[in-house]
Amino acid sequence: MSARFIVFAFLFASAANAADSSIDRWAKAVGGREKVAAVKAIYREATIDVAGYQGSIKAWHTCDGKYQKEEQVGMFSTIETFDGTDGTVQRGSAPPQKISAARATPFANWNSVSIRRRSCPRR
Repeated sequence: MSARFIVFAFLFASAANAADSSIDRWAKAVGGREKVAAVKAIYREATIDVAGYQGSIKAWHTCDGKYQKEEQVGMFSTIETFDGTDGTVQRGSAPPQKISAARATPFANWNSVSIRRRSCPRR
């Protein structure tokens, strides 16, 4: 009888755990979905080493799809800005050039897109 109870308890616990997705478990670990939903902007910063040149990347992303990314590697620099509709890229001291939303959004703004879908306030 006790062996059946243990097997039943194990199966019940396995089913309950399977109902939680990895995203649900992650959200619970960082304080709950409410805390994740409160995030409206993300700032990332990194140092890089490419072909012997040192550099940095700084990026700001908002939940409504805006971002700015600054890259500096050796003597090369790029500033990419997207306001949710229009984007520009400036390489070195050259004037900014327009870029399309189709080019900007899927690449440099990947995490802002996923945040916007989940937590940005509806207007």
